[in-house]
Amino acid sequence: MRSRVAGRFENDHVLRRLHDDGYMADAITRRTFRKAWKKNNLDRFSYPYSFLGWLHRIAMNLCTDERRRQERIREKIEKAIRKKELDVPPHTVSAEEAAEIQERERRLEERRNAINNAIHECLAVIPDERKEVIVLHRFEKLKYRQIADRLGIPLGTVKSRMSRGTQDLRQCLRSRFPQLYGQ
Repeated sequence: MRSRVAGRFENDHVLRRLHDDGYMADAITRRTFRKAWKKNNLDRFSYPYSFLGWLHRIAMNLCTDERRRQERIREKIEKAIRKKELDVPPHTVSAEEAAEIQERERRLEERRNAINNAIHECLAVIPDERKEVIVLHRFEKLKYRQIADRLGIPLGTVKSRMSRGTQDLRQCLRSRFPQLYGQ
């Protein structure tokens, strides 16, 4: 059965469409079957659904994970090149590519600044008890239990304030800054 399903993946070019590298597509196919045949994952499969669809979803998730991993690696390399931490021969990056990287960085920095300004502006209109919980969790990286202890309120209240505060923040950002957050 495995060869038939693997053949279907290969014939359907599912992985090759999701990932351009043929070698990586083969590696992800192998990882898909390893993940599917593990005891705890196989128990999660619900038989009224398509087994092939289930395998396809696992493969798609693995491809997404791999693309994100490669993107993080690429960003780290570009950052190291910009900071001159990585010794790259001058001929490996053309002047156009260097200019393009710098322009992309400038646009990203402008967007980050605009987003930070928008968040701070919207935090100013959120009620103080909700804002306090959001700031402690998102910016000071405290867990809900730590916030509850620091503020002397129940854990459920922290969760409630976080939920409502996040909704308020999202609504404010979408209404005031549609160019950044969409409507």
